Amino acid sequence: MNIDRLFIIDSCLRDRNRTWSLQDLIDQCGEAMKNSKRSIQGDLELMRKRFNAPIEVSDRKFYSYSDPTFNLAAQQLTEEDKATILDMIDSLRNYCRFDSVKPMLNEINKMGDKMADTLAMPRLPRPLGLAAKKPTDIRFWVDAEYVEHIVQHPIHPTMQIEQYEFDGSANFVVHTVLSAKLISWAESYKGKVILKIE
Repeated sequence: MNIDRLFIIDSCLRDRNRTWSLQDLIDQCGEAMKNSKRSIQGDLELMRKRFNAPIEVSDRKFYSYSDPTFNLAAQQLTEEDKATILDMIDSLRNYCRFDSVKPMLNEINKMGDKMADTLAMPRLPRPLGLAAKKPTDIRFWVDAEYVEHIVQHPIHPTMQIEQYEFDGSANFVVHTVLSAKLISWAESYKGKVILKIE
């Protein structure tokens, strides 16, 4: 997903003083982005599905918003978007192992905490250095309602059931790296999946 390109397209479609063909959108995004007809069409479809953008096509050629008040910047981020943001902060922290950028670690940690609070996401353990990036056994509990679903849709190839509980719930284990995406995945089940972070 190219964020810059999405906002350029959004700016175009909010401008109702002219019509916008696919080629017009490609030209507006600029040659520097190496855009293609397929990439812009993909962006338009992404905007429809992920951000509910009311994109319509007239005369089988011109694109516009059916709702003139729609603004991409005002839309809510998905759980996947939030996890991606926290993963980027995680990566920044890891770069702080280099002496040249170590002084930035404190500011990056503050930014990460503020971002997690703003996004209503759990904070990642700190510091996220080399050791934290090594795979480890991560355990999680799953409510009986979702056990079959989790078994059929494993979060990781190493996932195994460690123990069933009397109520039908189950305890799982995966051998992987603790990441924002894993935490976000568990949070998406609204208390039906609980990570056991020691």
